[in-house]
Amino acid sequence: MPDASRFTLSLFDANSAAGLALDGADGNLAGSILARDVPLPAADSDASGEQPVPEPIGEPRGTNFHLDTDRALARGWPARARDNIAAITLSKELEQSGRAATTDEQARLLRFIGFGASDLAQNCFRRPGEDAFRAGWEETGAALEAAVTPEEYAALQRATQYAHYTPETIIRGLWRAAERLGFAGGRVLEPGMGTGLFFALLPAALRDACRLTGIEYDPVTARIARLVHPQARVRCEDYTRSTLSGPFDLAIGNPPFSDRVVRADPATRALRLRLHDYFISSSIARLRPGGIALFVTSTGTMDKAGTTARDHIAGMADLVGAVRLPEGSMQADAGTSVVVDLLVFQRRASGQLPAGAAWIDLATVEPAMADADDAAGEADEPGDGGTPAGPGIEINRYFAEHPEMVLGEHAMRRGIYGPGPTYTCRPRKDAPPLDTLLTAALDRLPAGIATASGECLAGAGGGDDAGTAVQAGTAADGATIKEGSYLIGQSGDLMQVIDGVPRAVAVKSAAGKDGKSGDGIFARNARVIRALLPIRDAVRDVLRAQAADLPWAAAQVRLRIAYSRFVRGFGPINHTVVSVTADPDTGEER
Repeated sequence: MPDASRFTLSLFDANSAAGLALDGADGNLAGSILARDVPLPAADSDASGEQPVPEPIGEPRGTNFHLDTDRALARGWPARARDNIAAITLSKELEQSGRAATTDEQARLLRFIGFGASDLAQNCFRRPGEDAFRAGWEETGAALEAAVTPEEYAALQRATQYAHYTPETIIRGLWRAAERLGFAGGRVLEPGMGTGLFFALLPAALRDACRLTGIEYDPVTARIARLVHPQARVRCEDYTRSTLSGPFDLAIGNPPFSDRVVRADPATRALRLRLHDYFISSSIARLRPGGIALFVTSTGTMDKAGTTARDHIAGMADLVGAVRLPEGSMQADAGTSVVVDLLVFQRRASGQLPAGAAWIDLATVEPAMADADDAAGEADEPGDGGTPAGPGIEINRYFAEHPEMVLGEHAMRRGIYGPGPTYTCRPRKDAPPLDTLLTAALDRLPAGIATASGECLAGAGGGDDAGTAVQAGTAADGATIKEGSYLIGQSGDLMQVIDGVPRAVAVKSAAGKDGKSGDGIFARNARVIRALLPIRDAVRDVLRAQAADLPWAAAQVRLRIAYSRFVRGFGPINHTVVSVTADPDTGEER
């Protein structure tokens, strides 16, 4: 076994970060192993190498925003671009002032739709290879540059390939489906959350029964999401590298559509999963048995010729049902005509036999008659979908056997990126509105299959971890945590073990006019403690693995990631100064 002593670093000394004790009274984390010979996970082939800025950690300010009507998006893409910039500016003003957003301000922030729509992605940023904007967009492009830092500008531009926000009609339909399936509350995960429109449309009956966790890679979008949903746990990070734990009762959202192959996660690297498939499978893996997942994704998940992704997902969960929407369903809100599927899964318990519908293989269906629009062709969207097979079209067996769940007609259209035709789902002529079709399709899903988690929830932002028994004491007694130690509760609150019970830590405000600041610890100290906790836990994992003579490289990588995040936010924990002196007579250095 490698000698751990050569990697040992005392995390707390006279120069450490505020001298805060995280684990009892001694205030030390012995054996912090930050080995230089274990690399971080390899970056994806198309990744920039940059990581999102660390999320600001503190007590929530304000309440979550709930959208009972619609967002009242502006008409036309130039006006929506201006609303985007206004939301960015407002978010910075609120963050700098330290106050909570008002309900009206949250509504304005929620109109931020990213820059993924073609009209925005092509016009709001400088043209590649040129130092100019497209004609007519000079003022908007300059305003966007002025509103963000160069790093934020680059992040927004990178996110254009993923930033297609889900229409409200589809989100409301998915929440109705979740309730029909029997979901009545619990821990909710949304990966790739954007500004959190799914959370904003949470049904009234669920608002006091859910704890919300969202992941967003783009720092500008994550900042807006935190202001719109201050009681939710919003993490700004790359989901393919996330250390987020579970279990969750419900996973819901619109994963980014992309042909990018995810290699960052060692657990699935060999599968070469596309980004949207990775989001789905990783979220299902974080569900508890009986938990439900509802996702909007491209047709590639269901229709691609290779079955690797579907086999991987089917190894964990059953397909409860799926709905295929016609092309153009997301055009008005997201600016993309991509055909999308709504997929519903239920996580199986270990050893439970697979059930649900057959959906691994493909089947052949007859295409509808082509029309002039199909012959003209349009830009293809990312997604490795169905392919023609002889006179028919190969699509997922589920849709071939359940035509009532297809809200359009299977057809082929000529793409502009090659001679071959591509699959599309064409809207039926004289069909009812999409919301009517969607409601009818989702009502065909089974009712009441979700099992309750048994957790007692105390509201979306409540400290429901307070009063939960924790075995405190010494390791010899079998305790999991020391008396006096800090931890993060399931609700996201900072807790401290007192008399064997985790209690919420009071955070005091800055001193008022009378010079008093109240009880508790200062907000900055609370943020430092929160950022140190992942380091402490990673250190423990490394030491336990070494003591048991088990592989510890993966735990070491988690430690390095946790420490790097701390350094970006607060600087090094210890500041070491090396002085070299030379003997004036002998010249010997010491």
